[in-house]
Amino acid sequence: MKTCSKCKAELLESEFYRHPKTSDGLQCYCKTCTKSAALATQKNWKRNNPERSREHGRRSYYKNKNKNPASYKYALFSDEKKQRARERSRRYSKQKRELLGDAYIRRLVLHAARKFDLDIDPADVTQESINAHREQLLIKRAGNRRMRVCHHCGVRFRQLRVKRIQKYCSNRCKWNAQQLVGPPKPYLKSCRRCKAQFANHRGPYCGACQTLNANEQKQHQETVRLWRANRTERVRQYRRESRHRDSLNLTDQYIRKCLTRNYGGPKIKSRDIPQALIEVKRLHLKLMRKLREITGN
Repeated sequence: MKTCSKCKAELLESEFYRHPKTSDGLQCYCKTCTKSAALATQKNWKRNNPERSREHGRRSYYKNKNKNPASYKYALFSDEKKQRARERSRRYSKQKRELLGDAYIRRLVLHAARKFDLDIDPADVTQESINAHREQLLIKRAGNRRMRVCHHCGVRFRQLRVKRIQKYCSNRCKWNAQQLVGPPKPYLKSCRRCKAQFANHRGPYCGACQTLNANEQKQHQETVRLWRANRTERVRQYRRESRHRDSLNLTDQYIRKCLTRNYGGPKIKSRDIPQALIEVKRLHLKLMRKLREITGN
């Protein structure tokens, strides 16, 4: 007899696996505890390594499928079984749609809320809302998609094929509702400039502000045109002053421009002119200006 270290049960030695490195030649766990521990380890490994687990299963299948075909019956006919499972799922879903149970309608409501990024708990869907959705679905299935409820008498009626939604079942109900509420008020808008109320659907301004706004737009366009013309003249004046300033200070840019001018000789590019040649040309220009000052020419 031996006691298992895990379940603390006294069992026969035949209930323990052999182990050559222990004193009695048996494992400390019984066969049942050893199997359960091995299954738990295998399950954890499969959960942590799904890709490797699938690869091992695939290799084992192709390696042993010819040895014992009966054990791989499900794998051999897995496509047919999957097709039958899909058909059963379709039949079950169709049955749920036909019965319109509370669970099915609650799932529709949650799916519609998820579309609009609304976080709704299933427990918050009340029975009244479920019944209202069930009534709408029954109306749609009956083919009465244009069924409406009269705002005056509350009677259900079928809407005609018009673009606007009908609020009343007849002209009499419409007239009675207008007598109770009064004639419909005109659609008024607030002017963006003077904040006055006006019944114009076309623009954000009333009549007076619309004329004023048009005149302001013309004035603004004329101001922009004059500014652009003055800007062009200012740019030209700035360039003339910049060229005159460069010629007085004998900058590198001015000297390069002087050297690249083509007077019938070979054409020289600005990037090919060395700095030493620029310094020589600067000294030459200074001497020429000094001579002109002395001679007075």
